[in-house]
Amino acid sequence: MDAPRLAFLALGLAAAPTAAQPVVISGQSPESPASSVISAHEPGGSFVYDDQRAGETLVPPRKASAERIRFWGGSESSLEDDTNTLGFRVSVYDLDQNTGTLSLVTHRRISRGFAAPTDTNQTMGDMDAKMFSYEFDLGEAIGLDGQNEYVVSVSAITFVPPRDSRESWTWATASGDGIIHLDLFDGQGLAPATKVASGLAVELIGQMDAPECLADVNQDGSLTPADFTAWINAYTTGDPRADQNSDGAITPSDFTAWVLNYNAGC
Repeated sequence: MDAPRLAFLALGLAAAPTAAQPVVISGQSPESPASSVISAHEPGGSFVYDDQRAGETLVPPRKASAERIRFWGGSESSLEDDTNTLGFRVSVYDLDQNTGTLSLVTHRRISRGFAAPTDTNQTMGDMDAKMFSYEFDLGEAIGLDGQNEYVVSVSAITFVPPRDSRESWTWATASGDGIIHLDLFDGQGLAPATKVASGLAVELIGQMDAPECLADVNQDGSLTPADFTAWINAYTTGDPRADQNSDGAITPSDFTAWVLNYNAGC
């Protein structure tokens, strides 16, 4: 390992965090520009303010614990702030890969003020409406199995029903598997909807188990010098992948552990 890299490492260690930070377990942020949306402007049936939902299938790569959720959207029919939204309902379902059956894992309600609305300085949809990001604590962490499919559903609780000048909610879309789970009728169920959008902009955030090959920090399936750079980046940002001795903390001893893990191979 050359001297310049070791010097850089020493600088990084001096300012590094001592505890692992939450990471994005699964999900995706909106595509840029966010030209695609899922609009609830024209509901069907009897509308009761918070009965319209959209969900995205998320697959954690490894066993994880979800602590927070982040999602994007707003009101496409308004170019101003998202003033019609009171709060949100978030549901997480276990998706049976054989039958397609959804089993509720957890259901949470949160007021808009506690969802930390942030103007992204981006627009979405045909009207170039403001797009907001929302993030909130799920309270009790949700245990998730690696490689299992979960449907994460988000709906908005609004002041008034949709009308010509105001809608209930518009979900920003993102890259995905081409399947969105939708219920724009009565909020009593979710059904797969293909060719609607490629994916929903939503992320689960929390703690995730380390990969089986700890030294493969960039997780490309092989051990190369690039993993050293990836480890430095993980160390300085508090990414759990820097915890090479698996003691639950990120300290200078993890560098020695990474070297041992690298030399041991996978």
